[in-house]
Amino acid sequence: MTGRAGGQAGGRASLVRGRSSPGRAVPARQPGCPAVRLVRLAAIVAMLAVACQASTTRPTFGPLPGAATGEVRLGPEEATRVLADALKADSIEIHFVHAGDGVIVSEWLDVPGYQKSTGRGLGPGTVRVRAWVDRGVITQADTASVYTVETAYRVFVDPSREERETEQPVGDTHPARVKIVKLLERVTKEHGGGGPAPADSALRVPPPPPPPAAPLAR
Repeated sequence: MTGRAGGQAGGRASLVRGRSSPGRAVPARQPGCPAVRLVRLAAIVAMLAVACQASTTRPTFGPLPGAATGEVRLGPEEATRVLADALKADSIEIHFVHAGDGVIVSEWLDVPGYQKSTGRGLGPGTVRVRAWVDRGVITQADTASVYTVETAYRVFVDPSREERETEQPVGDTHPARVKIVKLLERVTKEHGGGGPAPADSALRVPPPPPPPAAPLAR
């Protein structure tokens, strides 16, 4: 029994030695397949993109056509605070302001009266004001800030859609927009900038060219 057991043990030992003999190189462990590495890389890129977006409080969209603009001789942070104070003084209740990012967002307000809306009002009777404050240059020596201020209303409510997709700009004669234009006139005059102008002036489609003249008959 002892000899047979010793022979079996010796055989197993010889098999183990055969698999891991010193003269045979053991291959290194291969890394994951390319598809797995690509999935991991895509996940890292997505996380970085979310982190970058989270570093700013600015909306992910730009102003609506028809937004009013103005320019002041103030740095963006100070210009943001000045405009926020002017809006609050003119009965526009502020929902959010971040001077460092140059963004101001009002509450949804019922017009006229400008009380904070208690529901999800539809139509131009309930509006929201958003302002973007960007660095601009009046001359080569003077740093300035440019205001772009929109007045929007909700056309419909759909929880499955982004809020921006449910909004439209109010008309030029809407009392809230007229109020904003006059407010910008006051702020820009007080702080030495240019007067407001429609922000969509460069976005308006020019009229089509006249048709070519008919050739003269010979």
